[in-house]
Amino acid sequence: NGSNGSGFEPSSSLATRGFCAVLVNGETRSKDSCNVSDFCNLIDNASMGWIDFIVDDMADVPAAASALGFNEQLVGNLLKSSRSGYEDSGGELGILLPAIIIHGFNVKLNPLIILMRENGIVTLHSTEVKRFSRVRRYAENLMHKMSLSMPQKDRMTVLLNRIIDENNARNFDYLREIEEQGDKM
Repeated sequence: NGSNGSGFEPSSSLATRGFCAVLVNGETRSKDSCNVSDFCNLIDNASMGWIDFIVDDMADVPAAASALGFNEQLVGNLLKSSRSGYEDSGGELGILLPAIIIHGFNVKLNPLIILMRENGIVTLHSTEVKRFSRVRRYAENLMHKMSLSMPQKDRMTVLLNRIIDENNARNFDYLREIEEQGDKM
């Protein structure tokens, strides 16, 4: 990340809306941007990559997914579900998972959209779902540690597992918070 002439821009407070980490020819790179289309060339040229993008409203998810080359119908079908869902259209896969947010005793389920294709994973979620800062910080290291001799499907599975694990960990953190508040009462 930085001004190394590779076209990657340094992070800024505006740029944290979107994050991309890629593995290209055995080297990892990352980029922050507030525009989802800035990541298209990065992920298209990568052997594997991850884009995490925050939308203002879940109604913006189909347009963001379409800008990244995903089928809008895939995303539309996922968003029809209220809690979780799964769509497989052959070359693309979509998963809808719940992202739990707690404010006092109010529990809110927000959707987390995970889109996959052969060389990349995209996570799309609202501004309320703040859970991938740790994965963003270590994404380059995670990809760098994966052996290039490892089959592509296995590398993508490891990355997907890490993303789902982080979402689950944050969900359980919120559930522990409810338990602690209940104990205090």
